Amino acid sequence: MMPWMIPITVTALIFKFIFATDVGILNYFLKPIGLIKENIEWLTTPCATSWLPG
Repeated sequence: MMPWMIPITVTALIFKFIFATDVGILNYFLKPIGLIKENIEWLTTPCATSWLPG
């Protein structure tokens, strides 16, 4: 059961790290180039999550 579970878990952790509010890579790159002024709560704001299926 572990071989198929490890890639799913790693993918979920990477996804969470990319969209994290305080230390996320997405906010880290968008702020310096001026696309956003403050960190966005990607996974908790209804407007930001409207692109997710479901």
